[in-house]
Amino acid sequence: MVGLLGIAWTLANTYAPTFNAWFASIVPSDMRGRYISRRTFVQYGVGIAVSLLAGKFIDLVPGMKGFGILYSVALVSGLLAFSALYRTPLPVLGQSEEDSARGESHWRRMLAPLRHREFRSFVTFHVVWTLIAAMPGPYYTVFMIDSLKLSYSTIAVFTSTQMVIMGLGFRFWGSVVDRFGGKPMVQLLFIPAAAMPALWAFATPGMYYTVPVAMFFGGLFWAGLSISTSIMLYAIIPQNGQKSSYFAIWSVSVGLAASAAPAVGSAVMKALTDVHFVWGGMVIDNYHSLFVLATAASVIPALLIRTLPDLGAQRPGYVISQLMRGNPFLLAYNIFLLARSDSAERRANLLQALGRSHNPLAVKRIVEALGDPVPEVRRAAALALGECNQPEAVEALKKHLSDPESDIKVEAARALGKLEERTAIPLLIEALRSDRLDLCVAAAEALGRMDDRSARDALVARTESGFDRTLSPTIIEALSFPVGDGPLGDLRAVRPAVAMMSSFSSEVIRVQLLNAIARCLGEGDRFLTLNLEDPYERDEHLSELIIETRDALFSLPWPAEEELTVAITFERMALARSEVRVSAYIQTAARLAELLRKHFALVEPGSDPTTVEEACAALISLEANGQLESLQERGMTFSVLLVHRAATQTRNEIDRRSR
Repeated sequence: MVGLLGIAWTLANTYAPTFNAWFASIVPSDMRGRYISRRTFVQYGVGIAVSLLAGKFIDLVPGMKGFGILYSVALVSGLLAFSALYRTPLPVLGQSEEDSARGESHWRRMLAPLRHREFRSFVTFHVVWTLIAAMPGPYYTVFMIDSLKLSYSTIAVFTSTQMVIMGLGFRFWGSVVDRFGGKPMVQLLFIPAAAMPALWAFATPGMYYTVPVAMFFGGLFWAGLSISTSIMLYAIIPQNGQKSSYFAIWSVSVGLAASAAPAVGSAVMKALTDVHFVWGGMVIDNYHSLFVLATAASVIPALLIRTLPDLGAQRPGYVISQLMRGNPFLLAYNIFLLARSDSAERRANLLQALGRSHNPLAVKRIVEALGDPVPEVRRAAALALGECNQPEAVEALKKHLSDPESDIKVEAARALGKLEERTAIPLLIEALRSDRLDLCVAAAEALGRMDDRSARDALVARTESGFDRTLSPTIIEALSFPVGDGPLGDLRAVRPAVAMMSSFSSEVIRVQLLNAIARCLGEGDRFLTLNLEDPYERDEHLSELIIETRDALFSLPWPAEEELTVAITFERMALARSEVRVSAYIQTAARLAELLRKHFALVEPGSDPTTVEEACAALISLEANGQLESLQERGMTFSVLLVHRAATQTRNEIDRRSR
């Protein structure tokens, strides 16, 4: 039996290097993690199912007959697998190092990987890690039987659960490793994985709860480490080299370490046979000592991690920050449901949830949904990408925005605007010139979010090209958002907004335009906020603004002949406000704006408009055409804001110049 097992093991390891070299050639590097994770997940699932079925079959058909049938089925399955493998096409490989170095001896070519520094560092780390990690491996089950006195059924449940967790872990970690690289995942997972043997040391008969915890998290962490190191191995090995030599040395080195580990563990157990003492109420024996020693010895491979090549991977801190976005378990659950949902509405809702998670691991799934056959799902995917500030999301959205046949251009424009992606500005400007009104509106909204002069210039030019009842208010709204770090919007939007007020009978649109004007002048959304307050609270806030306006007005250096006029005009304005005479208040506020504009014209010919100039001009024009009076209380509130802005800004500008 031992001889047959030795032959089987030898044959298995003979073909392994060639298989790995072939595998590295046919699986693209950007999807190896996901492919390995899925393949391993299937292997674990089939292994669990076959083990259970085989056990049940042996119970029903005991003896050599049952084993003979199982071995026959295994042989046929192996032949079928070989047939499927044989039909898989072999890719055309490039020139190898063997072709370019025909003068070298066979052994020199075989040992060439050992001259590869990065490969040598990786093999050293993995050999040391395997030796230490596998050292207590054979004794876990013995410990559960001999020391903890667990039943075989309990052990089977623990072991099956660990295998399930490892299978699920492979599915989860595959996408993570593909995205962030292998080394940061090794750095993040190695320490917690190495601590798992120490948890076994706290288990005692009747108090063995740390065992399932260690098996659960150990399975999860080891799955991630397994995929991470596999991806690193494939990345380190030169793509145009003799891959088989690398994999051969890898298999021999790690295989020898794995073979030696149980012997080392046995030697440690024998050396610690006499260890038996009580610590903290627990009986410590050689099993506990071996487990603690395995964790302590893991410090050595942990230090060797620093010698591993980065291979363009992300830093661990960045990986943690990305993985902690949202709930990773909910993310995995939503991705699972998305892959299996037949309902378009359900898929659209799941995509929106994935977008709201802000988790970079969701980006690939959302991008794939841009090709869904249902338009509703494609639109939901595009909008969901607007929540994902990742390069893949930006490139996918820009591709659809520039595609003349895409039916999600509107959603792509809105998503790019939400991302404030400045590289998309040329495409958005082009979309602003489209014949499609909905696309123009979406592009205008997106450009308004960009703190970029070219985007603002394009919006102003579109406004000057002609009036559109749907598009023009959107452009004014877009231009009203603050430019840079200051509170002001684009002042070039104020006069077009004033001019188009009379074109709308809708009070909602006119109030929207007034708020845009106030926002351009640096008031933010205070106009809307005041209108949403209850009358008593709004009256209190407006009274405070009027007092601040008085203080600013009377601190200005008015000509002597105008001081009395200013005082009388202000008193009339304040009286009109207290008596709620809308028309009188608006008229006197406009009169104060005229006086400010006349004596403190802070704009020079040919220069950009100033806040004071635009505030005064807007208030005077809107009073003259009756737009403010028609809005009654809201018109008076707007007048309070603008005369306050004009007076305080004039004072501030004069103070600044005097310094």
